[in-house]
Amino acid sequence: MSSNGSSGDYGLSASMMAPSPSGQSHYTLDNSSIAESMMSPIVHETTSTTSSSTKWFNLKRSRDSAISNQSGGHGGDSSSAVLEFKAMPYSGSLSGNTSTINGDAGLGLLSMTPNNNNNKNGVNYVLPNGGGSEFSSVANTPQQSHFPTSSNSNAVFQRLEDAHTKYFGSTLKESYDLCPNFKFNDRPVPSIVYRCLTYLTTENAVYNEGIFRLNGMMAEVNRIQQTFNADYDVDLSQMDPKPDVHSVATLLKRYLRTLKITLIPEASAKKLMSLTLATNVVKSVPQIKEIVCNELPTLNYDVLYVMFRYFREVLKFKELNKMSVGALSVLMAPNLTPFDGAKEICSALLIDFEYYFEGSNVILEGAARKAV
Repeated sequence: MSSNGSSGDYGLSASMMAPSPSGQSHYTLDNSSIAESMMSPIVHETTSTTSSSTKWFNLKRSRDSAISNQSGGHGGDSSSAVLEFKAMPYSGSLSGNTSTINGDAGLGLLSMTPNNNNNKNGVNYVLPNGGGSEFSSVANTPQQSHFPTSSNSNAVFQRLEDAHTKYFGSTLKESYDLCPNFKFNDRPVPSIVYRCLTYLTTENAVYNEGIFRLNGMMAEVNRIQQTFNADYDVDLSQMDPKPDVHSVATLLKRYLRTLKITLIPEASAKKLMSLTLATNVVKSVPQIKEIVCNELPTLNYDVLYVMFRYFREVLKFKELNKMSVGALSVLMAPNLTPFDGAKEICSALLIDFEYYFEGSNVILEGAARKAV
């Protein structure tokens, strides 16, 4: 891949690449540092021989890179001339002079290590852990390998996924499995659900006006989220300073909202929406219970149980916290279902909580439903 012609922008990003001794505007692989190098592409549009949709990897000279200018800039010791990869996402297609990458190269970082195949014409580099996208580079001599690539290319770059699983943005089961040691109300739950509900209970959050309605301090919420992403668990009561209850409630809502699959999955939520809009409560409530109890995965059902049991505690002090069934339902529906307008589902689960979750045979009607 040739130089773009501007200072500090040389085509393909690589921390293990050094200037060619020939003084040309391409770079050679520094085999001594390549195994420790990490890369991800930087996307630029190109208006050259490729189409307008073609994406190019661009090389950015690092501030800390020591680029030798001895003997005309490229004639000195190339071992000190290193460039640093920039970790940025890439999606699209990459075209070199004679090689092409198509598809999504992903959001992970790229790393490459030598492939010892005794290749006499070049150097192969293969990344671990697999990946759907790859591209190649040819080494013109055993001592020198060049970008751009050519048709007889023999070095392979592959996608490298982040080995550390993030807590936020996972599925409910994945986040539970990352730290499967917690129960709340005798139900197994992810660590963050246990920590948040335990903290809110201990700190008497039900007495706080606007609990689950008022946002917490975003810096505090982000800090706790980063801790869960890194360690999968943190005892909120031991943090210094102790977090605000509104920050903890906001954190719990964010966790639920960022699940890959909502606590009430889409197919079940659609059925529940239809049933909660029905006028015949006595007929629809048993059908709702059938879906909640028998269609939802056990872990989802258990988390719903502990969440709505706590919401019922909040409602007991609605004169103090100013939170009603309607207010809680509007706030929690987008965090529990794929639909913003699914407040009727939350309202139904709150009103007939004992029937759905605790084995009661009583279905509230009329004034009793409004009194909750």
